[in-house]
Amino acid sequence: LKFEYLEDGFAGRLMVIDSGERAERGRVVATPPPKKLLDACRHWLHLSTGNLADFGGTPNAYTVETNDEANEIYDTLVDKVEDNEDDDIHASIWGRAIEKARKLGMLYACSKGGRKPLVDKYAAGWAVELATWTTESFLKKATQEVVNDDIFSQRVRDVYSLIRDKKRVARGTISSHIPMRVSEMDEVLKTLMVAGRVAQAKTPTGQIRYHV
Repeated sequence: LKFEYLEDGFAGRLMVIDSGERAERGRVVATPPPKKLLDACRHWLHLSTGNLADFGGTPNAYTVETNDEANEIYDTLVDKVEDNEDDDIHASIWGRAIEKARKLGMLYACSKGGRKPLVDKYAAGWAVELATWTTESFLKKATQEVVNDDIFSQRVRDVYSLIRDKKRVARGTISSHIPMRVSEMDEVLKTLMVAGRVAQAKTPTGQIRYHV
């Protein structure tokens, strides 16, 4: 994943779910599918409208309604998206979060079955929670996975190590230890801050210091 993908909208379209540690080895035991799952599949197979109405022709559109309680929950995510508009990378990644949540909410509603699926507060709540978690975790791990080129990646590691070792560091200190152009340092520090590995704070005299 290249660094520029964080800003051009490509990464914002991804939903990355970390599966965690590898599961322990075990034997798979064959069990019959639960009746609830079979009933849900049977419901969608025989639904008179929607994308499964006619396998051989043009599917009929089906509208899944969203109630007011769900829309209020979606609005909380919109607020969070707007809070992240000042940073180009955050704006690009968060900008797709509401779209993901809306789709997830519809999937949740349709998975419950019934003749008229409805996105309610439970569907929207689950969708917003998942979309928020995947977005935040993706941004937090960005610099660990994103590469631009070997030189840039090395500078990110070097600057992080310097800040970590010296506790609080000014830009001048960084440039004296790791010579680079101003624009390059901007990108390195931005990459570290977006990932949450480095933060900045002002001294009583108004100078900026970077710290882990």
